[in-house]
Amino acid sequence: MPSDCLLIVEDDAVLARNIELRLMQLGYDVAPVAATGGEAISTAGTHHPDLVLMDIHLAGSMDGIEAAGIIKERYGIPVMYVTAYIDDAMVQRAKATEPVGYLVKPFEMNELATTIELQLYRRRMERSLRASEERYKRITESVSDYIYTVRTQDGVVVSTEHGEACAGVTGFSTSEFKNDPYLWWRMVHEEDRDNVVSHAERILRDQDDAIIEHRIVRKDGSVRWVRNTPVLSFDARGNMCGYDGVIRDITERKTAQMELQRSEARFRAIHRWAGIGIAMVDMSLHIVEANPALQKMLGYSLEELHQTRLEDITDAPAMQEERRQLSQSLTENHDASYSLQKKFKRKGGSFIWTQVTITFLYDEAGKPQYGLWIIEDMTERKRAEQEREELIVSLQKALAEVKTLGGLIPICSSCKRIRDDKGYWNLLEKYLSEHSDATVSHGICPECERQLYPQLYDEHGQRKGRRRQGAGL
Repeated sequence: MPSDCLLIVEDDAVLARNIELRLMQLGYDVAPVAATGGEAISTAGTHHPDLVLMDIHLAGSMDGIEAAGIIKERYGIPVMYVTAYIDDAMVQRAKATEPVGYLVKPFEMNELATTIELQLYRRRMERSLRASEERYKRITESVSDYIYTVRTQDGVVVSTEHGEACAGVTGFSTSEFKNDPYLWWRMVHEEDRDNVVSHAERILRDQDDAIIEHRIVRKDGSVRWVRNTPVLSFDARGNMCGYDGVIRDITERKTAQMELQRSEARFRAIHRWAGIGIAMVDMSLHIVEANPALQKMLGYSLEELHQTRLEDITDAPAMQEERRQLSQSLTENHDASYSLQKKFKRKGGSFIWTQVTITFLYDEAGKPQYGLWIIEDMTERKRAEQEREELIVSLQKALAEVKTLGGLIPICSSCKRIRDDKGYWNLLEKYLSEHSDATVSHGICPECERQLYPQLYDEHGQRKGRRRQGAGL
């Protein structure tokens, strides 16, 4: 499980809590959530997270971009922006903070988890490579290599001598090796002995001077990796008379290699099982690798994608502008990620809308080698947005067609006729039907009924045929 620490900076308490719970379920350590830029800076200084998830629009006078810049300058902590909207001006400000990526709201929690792990993996790989190179450099400068000599006669070993520096690598002295001919064999790690014996036999039988790497158990009990490089010796008649060898401690390099292999295994698992598309693209825009999710999304097999350029399955005119922006992004900031919305053409000819985030991988000289493309299908989201826009237009059109009455309406105080704008007096119901969508029905109120039809009422003012309230039987 992951053990990286993350800091969430989000002023929407409900969303922040949902993200926090999801990250904790995935095994991440989560620092206390910050709702303002000031809280984010303070928490970053206290907890030193490995990655900050920063909302740009925050409560208070300081937005997320300003807070991210301060966090990076003071503590060197990478920031990934998580925001619903960002305009060109904000993009330019955000670039200056060198974010490792962008994630656009709304997003799925699985998308968030995958994006975070990919960014953390990239940072771990870069740190591991730098640390490995530094460690290997120190080892190369300080390791105590030693030389040994094996003398043979008629294909049989007659003597072995270990140089004085052997104690620095093995812990055993030259005299200990001399007094115990089988010490070297016993010192070889038991899981590697058969391989080492076979290697020695091939040297004597086939004059095979291949290099071998294996483990040894030092005198103090610690296990080390060594590299054994033999150099064969021949007499005047061309017969092998022995060989010299160089033993070098390569433990640190081996440890770094195995850690990289484990990291690569984790990345391959993410690559294979992630729910969003992931592609490795070279600088000529050829697809080098694509995960199963992307193959399913586009309808192509991996072999077909290997033979495909991005320009073949997307909007070619748009690619020219996108390449220009990518080139500008590479020039301005090596660590930045580039995000865009992009249409892809599926194998059947239909198009899908996607949200793409691109991160570049560099060689030791700082030259970009590949782009890591994270591709999310947002066709349904685009369709919903279009339907929403169409609904808004429809509602606006309907509202514009609604008839309303307003202003000063002249009405006769006697007959209640209404004068229109042409000077004609109209019946009330006719005027209403022409100037509104109202439907008029006729009836008579109780007051008018008493005045016009008094015969319908008794001396108590009650309508005949109805029993007075409180009257007896």
